Amino acid sequence: MPRAGPHEKTEGTVRMAMEFLIYTLIISLLFCLTGFILGSSASPGFYLAPQMGLWPLVMCEMVVDCNRDPDVARYLCCLPIQIKSKYFPWIFLLIFFLLAPEASLSLVVGFAVGYLQIYGMLDRFRPKESRVRDWEKKFPFKSWNQHKNFVAAGGSGSDIPVFVRSNPPGQPGSDQQDPGSNSAFSAFGGAGVRLGDANAGSRSSSSSSSAMDRIR
Repeated sequence: MPRAGPHEKTEGTVRMAMEFLIYTLIISLLFCLTGFILGSSASPGFYLAPQMGLWPLVMCEMVVDCNRDPDVARYLCCLPIQIKSKYFPWIFLLIFFLLAPEASLSLVVGFAVGYLQIYGMLDRFRPKESRVRDWEKKFPFKSWNQHKNFVAAGGSGSDIPVFVRSNPPGQPGSDQQDPGSNSAFSAFGGAGVRLGDANAGSRSSSSSSSAMDRIR
């Protein structure tokens, strides 16, 4: 998943696994319901619309991720084009629709579930931390909580969006220095020795001799 690692460090292994299961079930149920309604009212072809595996869940996570910092500029896939993060899921969905319109229904459902998450309409389905801590002590999670990569409820670290390429230098969230910033480069403030300066050469030789005498 786009931000599975950072999300696990923040929320914990068990909570992440349960949310993965819950949102997958929600997307699957809404996809079946939407396909049935559209197949009955619009076109029978919607009965045969593919669900596209985990792509609807990826679309859901993309919507949530891109709306954490909605006004931050991001690159559009591999193109040298920058757009605001809040528009990225819309353009991504449009590209998929143009390439495979018959397979876009599941992405639309994942897209919608992402916005339901943003507006807090699915918070009731999120397990509480106290319940997650109880699950960690029971089967089957009890045998996992001693693993070195297991993250207990509450987690540690930060949930950093990592779905798309790094933000342009100088933008919030970028891991690169702005080339125009003063912190990127600083002028040399030391003192050099002019080439061909006989006095400088003699001073250097005398300094070396003094150092050797001290060592002896």
